[in-house]
Parts: sequence; structure tokens; C-alpha cells
Amino acid sequence: MPVSYNMKIWKLRTKSIPPPGSLPRAFLQARGLTEEILKSVWTNIPKEAAEAAQRIARAKRVLVACDYDADGISAAAIILRALKSKNITSVYTIPDRAEDGYGFHASAVNTAKKLKCDLIIAVDCGVNAPDTILQAAAHGIDVIVIDHHDYDFLPEGAHVLHSFFHKPNPHLSAAGLAYKVVQALGLPEEPYLQLAAVSTIADCVRLTNENRAIVREGLKQKP
Repeated sequence: MPVSYNMKIWKLRTKSIPPPGSLPRAFLQARGLTEEILKSVWTNIPKEAAEAAQRIARAKRVLVACDYDADGISAAAIILRALKSKNITSVYTIPDRAEDGYGFHASAVNTAKKLKCDLIIAVDCGVNAPDTILQAAAHGIDVIVIDHHDYDFLPEGAHVLHSFFHKPNPHLSAAGLAYKVVQALGLPEEPYLQLAAVSTIADCVRLTNENRAIVREGLKQKP
């Protein structure tokens, strides 16, 4: 077989060749996935997630407003499943892509007011909707924002859980953040891992550290 000089040469990020049997560990460490990171996935809960869990525990009727993509739907499913486990009445609203476009809209607040909800949880949206949040506050409706999008300033009148606040991994998807709320609520984590993994893959967030652990463990779960 003739030698091809265009063949790709793979190089490990190490100065020495790891001993036999340790190559998988070397690859994972190169991707930032260590035993310490794995442990932190299950124990590191942002204080904002703990505060969100406390607000949820006090709620009587909750409206979940989400984005229409895979991350938004997965995050909403996680929160709705958690609310059901806590016996909290909940409803949800998804904006119409053509008519409403992306975001947390006034129509969600109107629905919450009509259904007498005392809490709105905006997932994968809301951090850039200050006017909608103030509208909810004017009607006496508490708002929790679970979002990972860029923002110019944090909106007033809402409790915000944002990936930027989570120092070990500021690249969590919205569903990854929702998963942190599940942990703070003290619920069994396995039923939610698969949804967090789907959103992490579909939303193309960085597949390193906690995100890689969520995907690895989530894909092990049965549908």
C-alpha cells in the first residue's frame, strides 16, 4: 500500500504515552471531564437554583413559559415534571414561531392572570424581556427566569437563574439549569437526566466538564 502524505496525524495532549488501559481516561481529562467534575455535577447547586426551588415550593399554581426549540421544550418538560412530583398545579405556554417569535411575551402574563397563577417560570427565555416581567409584577405574579442567553442587564422584578452565575460551568443549557433546580428540590435525578442531555446536544453548548457528564449519564437512561 503506497504511503499517503495527506493522512491526518492524531496527537494526544500529553508529553508521554499513557500506560495501556488508561487511554480513555486521558481522552476524558483532555476534554475536561475528571472524577472531580463528575462529582460536582451531582453536588454543586447554584444558590440561585436553591432560591428558585424555595419560590416554587411556596407557589400554588404555576405557568411555565418556554422557547419552542429542543432546549426550551426539554427545560419546560423538566420543570413541569418536577412540579407534578411536588403536587403543584401547573400549565404551560409555547409561543408560536410565526406569530409570536422567540421570547417571553405579554400573552404569557395574560394567560397566567386569567388562570390565577401566582408564579411564572420562564425557561430558555426571559432574561431579555424586562417589560414583560414588570407587567407580571404589576399583576402580583412572581417570575423566575431560567435562561442562558446573553443579556445587556438583568431584568428587575424577577429571580434570575443564569448559566453565567454557575462558576464551575457557565455554559449550561436552559434544561441543564432546570436540572439544577430539580436537584435543589431534592427530587430523584434520573428521570430528568435524559432531557438535560438532549438539550445539551441539540443546543450545541460546549461539550466539556459538567455538560459532557450530563450527556454521558443522560444517554444511559432508558426512554
